[in-house]
Amino acid sequence: INAHLLQSSNNEVAVYGSFPHEALFLGPKNDEAIGLKFTTFSSNLMKSIEDLYSDEKFQEAMASESKGYSKIGSALKKSSCFINSWNLKNYRPDVTLNSRIMIFQASSDNNDDYYSVVNSIFACQKNSVVIDSIMFNKQDSILLQQCSYLTNGIYTKTLDREEIVNFLFMDNYC
Repeated sequence: INAHLLQSSNNEVAVYGSFPHEALFLGPKNDEAIGLKFTTFSSNLMKSIEDLYSDEKFQEAMASESKGYSKIGSALKKSSCFINSWNLKNYRPDVTLNSRIMIFQASSDNNDDYYSVVNSIFACQKNSVVIDSIMFNKQDSILLQQCSYLTNGIYTKTLDREEIVNFLFMDNYC
């Protein structure tokens, strides 16, 4: 995230977390914070995650979910809506916005998420939003492959942290 924000003063980032019981917006916390640069953004993001995991209701919800799946479809829908509303608020005819969604997934695909993911793919295609995805699992993700392929994004699977950093830097995500 920091490298992406440092690449250009025009770059913006919003982060959603996908959990077994819901997808949550993690940051930035308000409209003014979207323009924050990497040091403030990163510390605020880490604080949001720490607060989330210390919340009793969140812990109870996490403990009650036994499937081990996350709500990727929900996070994808929320990300697509966020991009659409941000683009509408910041529309300028002389500027082309290049919006991307980057999905990092460690859990297996959840078949219950299929229709939600497919609908999000169609919305992203219509709005020219590219979906890139990295799978941190020994199994491939058919859903993430479809997301990336149908939106002209990139899909990769790895368990190696160094490969992830190389992937992000080599493919100009940063």
